[in-house]
Amino acid sequence: MLGKDNRGGVPAIRRSTALIPHSNDDQPLFSQVLRNSLSGLISFAMVGIVLISIACAVAYANPDPDSLIMPMSLASLLPSMFVAGFVCTKKTGDAPLLCGIVTGGIITVFTILISLLLQGISVSGYEFWQQSLLHGIAILFCILGSFAGNAKRKVDPRKHRRFK
Repeated sequence: MLGKDNRGGVPAIRRSTALIPHSNDDQPLFSQVLRNSLSGLISFAMVGIVLISIACAVAYANPDPDSLIMPMSLASLLPSMFVAGFVCTKKTGDAPLLCGIVTGGIITVFTILISLLLQGISVSGYEFWQQSLLHGIAILFCILGSFAGNAKRKVDPRKHRRFK
């Protein structure tokens, strides 16, 4: 929309409020969490690839790499879950418990589906209750990452830092 400026009739471009994208406040909280869980899933995959590559290098540098496969895979899974929860809450801005549970649940479902598809290829050696406990711990790490992503410093606006 063109209008007149106060500087001698030079046309100025005014922005319509309809062209400004709406903020995330218009959407329900659960849909925000679901959308941001996908970014948490992407960050989980990226961090997981880096950590599992480092774990593979460490395992194959040892004389018996087979004994280190499960501990190293768990050592790469848990920090990746932490980062996924952290990213989801940072993007959502609120509701860390919901972000952690939803993101951890989505990642756990993907992990279970992939393990069912590859069941004939790889066997973990853990019983059902041990696998369930490990999945619960992974979701707990995602929740902890969500709370870490929601941690904000409370600054009193009346108290300013004075540098001397």
